[in-house]
Amino acid sequence: MILPEPAKHCRKGAAAYGPRARTTNTTEHKMPKMKTKSGVKKRMSMTASGQIKTGRAGHNHFLRHKSKRANKAGAKSNYLNENHEGQIKLMAPYGLK
Repeated sequence: MILPEPAKHCRKGAAAYGPRARTTNTTEHKMPKMKTKSGVKKRMSMTASGQIKTGRAGHNHFLRHKSKRANKAGAKSNYLNENHEGQIKLMAPYGLK
C-alpha cells in the first residue's frame, strides 16, 4: 500500500497520515488494570502466611512523655484482624510486598 505524502506542516511518521493510518487488532481488547491504593502500598506489607503487617500508631513523636513500656510496644509491628484483611486485599488486588 502506498501512503500519500504528509503535509509539510505535519511531522513525519505514522501519526502524520491521520488517526486511521495505524492498524490495531480490535479482536484483542484488554480491560484496564486495577490500581493499588497508594496508602496501603506505603504502610502495609503481607507476610508469607497471608497476614497483613502494619506499624503501630502513636510512635512518631512525643515519645519522651510515654512510658518505656509503651515505647517498646510501639516499636513492634501489628497484624490486622481477619475482619479487616478482606478490605485491604480489595485495595491491593495484586498483593503487597
